[in-house]
Amino acid sequence: MAGKSSACKVRNVDINPCIEESDGSQKCLDAYNYDKSMCSAYFMRYKNCRKYWHGVMLQRRRDGVKPDMPTAQEREQIRTALGGRPY
Repeated sequence: MAGKSSACKVRNVDINPCIEESDGSQKCLDAYNYDKSMCSAYFMRYKNCRKYWHGVMLQRRRDGVKPDMPTAQEREQIRTALGGRPY
């Protein structure tokens, strides 16, 4: 049961801001028969995404903003204000 709820959290766009990057990495691995050396750009994009949004989450916690992670709609507004993805 715990595995199922964990999987739901990973696919929830309001909780996980890097679903698109994660899916890109997985598709690359599928396309290149799991040769990780062919997908390093996708892995780096995912890592940078996680690092960026983790920093945002920590700052929101420090500032007392709830929820810690911006919702999907808030993240889209942040990206628009920044002129695209900051990572």
